[in-house]
Amino acid sequence: FLAVKLTQALCVLYILILTFSYAPFGLRDPATGNIINIIDVGGNSTSSVADETNNVNGVILVNGHYRPIVAQGTYELICLGISRISAFSMYP
Repeated sequence: FLAVKLTQALCVLYILILTFSYAPFGLRDPATGNIINIIDVGGNSTSSVADETNNVNGVILVNGHYRPIVAQGTYELICLGISRISAFSMYP
């Protein structure tokens, strides 16, 4: 049971860092503070038209898969953090 709780705590810490930290550790854009798609299909770290389309659609491209975690604004960022943390902290 202790190992499960320790794993949950580590996962929550990972989610906090990933959600609320700026690049390169987190997913937040340094210019706007929002979680946006900043990597195009080719893996380059430059903005492109595809990135803006992904942001409008509410997804980011991670390891070749689209993930629905775009957060624009403080309210969406806080809600995203709470929902991601609860996934690890509520279930043993």
